Amino acid sequence: MRLRPGEAFGPFRVLAELGRGAAGTVWHVHDAAGRELALKILLRPENELALQRFQREGEITARLAHSGIVRVHAGGVIQGWPYLAYELVSGTTFDAFASDASPEAVLRSLVQVARAVGHAHTQGVVHRDLKPSNVLIDAAGNVRVADFGAASAVGLERLTLSGVTVGTPQFMAPEQLTGERDSWGPGVDVWALGVMLHWSLAKRYPFPADTLVALVAQVLSTKATALRKHDPTVAPAVEAVCLRALRTEPSERYADANAFADDLESALGATVRGRRSRRWALLPLVALGLALAWGTSGSAHEQAPDTSGSAPAVGPGSAISAHSRLRALLEQTLSALPSEVAQRRLESDAFDPLERDAGAQRILDEAYRARCSALEARLGATPRDGDVCDELRALRAIAVQLDHREAPARLLDALLGWALREVRGGGDLPLASLEAAVRHGGRVSEHGLGLELRERTTVLKGFKTVTPADLGRLFLALARLDASLGLTSVQLDYSAYAPQGEGPWEVYMRLRLSPALPKSLTQLHAILRQPLQGLDLGPTQWAETACLVAPGLEPGEGVALLVEARARDPDSPEVARSLTLLLLREGRVREAADEARRGHPLFVASGSVSVIGARADWVSMHVQLVHSLVGAKQRDEARVAYARVHELSREVAADLAASFPWLEGGE
Repeated sequence: MRLRPGEAFGPFRVLAELGRGAAGTVWHVHDAAGRELALKILLRPENELALQRFQREGEITARLAHSGIVRVHAGGVIQGWPYLAYELVSGTTFDAFASDASPEAVLRSLVQVARAVGHAHTQGVVHRDLKPSNVLIDAAGNVRVADFGAASAVGLERLTLSGVTVGTPQFMAPEQLTGERDSWGPGVDVWALGVMLHWSLAKRYPFPADTLVALVAQVLSTKATALRKHDPTVAPAVEAVCLRALRTEPSERYADANAFADDLESALGATVRGRRSRRWALLPLVALGLALAWGTSGSAHEQAPDTSGSAPAVGPGSAISAHSRLRALLEQTLSALPSEVAQRRLESDAFDPLERDAGAQRILDEAYRARCSALEARLGATPRDGDVCDELRALRAIAVQLDHREAPARLLDALLGWALREVRGGGDLPLASLEAAVRHGGRVSEHGLGLELRERTTVLKGFKTVTPADLGRLFLALARLDASLGLTSVQLDYSAYAPQGEGPWEVYMRLRLSPALPKSLTQLHAILRQPLQGLDLGPTQWAETACLVAPGLEPGEGVALLVEARARDPDSPEVARSLTLLLLREGRVREAADEARRGHPLFVASGSVSVIGARADWVSMHVQLVHSLVGAKQRDEARVAYARVHELSREVAADLAASFPWLEGGE
């Protein structure tokens, strides 16, 4: 959106634009009370995750009442645009300040920064993207820490994608770079403070690198360069604070930012001497959005997974070589980083080569496949729905960088198998994970898994342990994953679940679940011939829909439709049964017998014979075979088929024997 000076935006009067990023803008405004504020506006409200993160930023900032943290005065939505109104800070950013200030002034300001971040730590909040451009210094020299858009907080739902990095690379701790989310505590902010300390005094980063891959390699395999190697006038006590903050293991750093501040404040007595003091030229008005790059911190980030299956175990006692350890960690890291690149360009132009790095793409491809295999293995146990959902969403973010690769069928088969075991065991239906798999893309290969999952959840609906809305979401997810739904008689009104308007898949499912209505069957037939835009039916869905439609078509037309369905999904037992029935109706008994013979092993292979709801179809398949063999005058084979019917259902067998007494051995 574009606002113009003097224009009204709700209760605010726009004065000037202060900054703009990929996902938002910041404006200098007056409110109705005449206060000057920095108004931050989200430009992607349709992105659910970005909106949740934006709202959480306001909630986290509001709970942090501290003089060293930028205050948020209000938040809401105006004309469909979410906003946060922050106090306006007149002054400069820490990076501009540090370039001209004396070393002692820099250290005193860093103590203030650490105290403000330390207050956040006492409230259970970790900033996770602390850097000079997110620290403002007003005209009186007071510090304000800003931009908690990437922060995590105790008591708030996690919004970060599994394995995806959070922060700005040069200031990210090793555990952030490697996606070890369990270690993303106050130590990541302590590391960032150490980088800021090193950068502000040495005027260079402790781990200089030209590419992101090189940065990761340095952080994981080398120690930070001592400050006094760059400037011997730095006091040893200050250097010691910096080196401790930059230790690789989080447990070896300061416990939190307050502990860092305590030691740095003590070190001020032995601060650097002999440096040339520089005059600080106060910059013009700067507000929260100066050097805005927050379009990234509001995008998708998600939690790091259990990587026990995706990378070799590493640790002090591991026999893995340093090279192998580094490669394993790099692969794990790069499996997440490109999803950040997809959301935005990294803030430093020095890291642009990653987007052109073929080697990174190769490692990414290997890591993606490894993580898919690891998740498949985890699904054989009892993972939490939220963890599985997080990892699937992370894999989707990675797949975007690999030409929108779809999830492997084996992984999706394992997902449905896990969901079925959860429901069998009395657990909750893992809808979040199933829907995350849908968003990733891909189709199952074991189509029959959907039948029992559909049946069991339908039964649970009768006991009111699964809501109709959840059942509708399940059916839609199964259809989009191309799992078999069978020729279900369950009826659901999808318009009740799509109050904002139905998409093509919702339209399809609404018609699919009301097959008794002639109008629906006509519309389904039309969809098969000319699919709705955005509706890409898999072979199983196409074939099962054809089975619903074919019986109502003209003679010959229905058979032709099912022959096409058989070509699309040759392993479908539903197609074999439906085609056998139509061939019998048209008197094509020998063709019917051949189709029935073909269909028998398909029922067994699909696993549907063990599903109660599909058992009737299994019996029907045998009955049709008997009828087709009788019509073809193949009595001996008909008696064998009849004996099988008798094993499955004596009642049905009795009806057959009443029509054809010779089936029981007579003439």
